[in-house]
Amino acid sequence: MENLVTESQLTDYKDQQNTWGMSFQTTIVYDCQQVRYRFLSIRRHAEPMGVGSTLLETNHGPWHKMSPDTPSETLFLILCNP
Repeated sequence: MENLVTESQLTDYKDQQNTWGMSFQTTIVYDCQQVRYRFLSIRRHAEPMGVGSTLLETNHGPWHKMSPDTPSETLFLILCNP
C-alpha cells in the first residue's frame, strides 16, 4: 500500500528573478514508504501571488531520492510523521 502525501507551495520574490518571474507555485507529492518525492507541477508567474501570465508550466516530474539536511527532507519529516 502506498502512503503518499501532497503539499502545495507559493513563493513570491521581492524583485524580478530573470526568467523565474515574480512568483512560482509548486505541488509536490511525498512517498512516505519509499522516502522519495516528485513535483506534480511547477508554474512560474510574471506577477506576485501566482497571478499574471504563466511563464513556464511543467507537470509530473521524475521521483527523487530524499537528500539529508535539505528543505525537502524537513517537509518530508513533518508531513510523513504527524
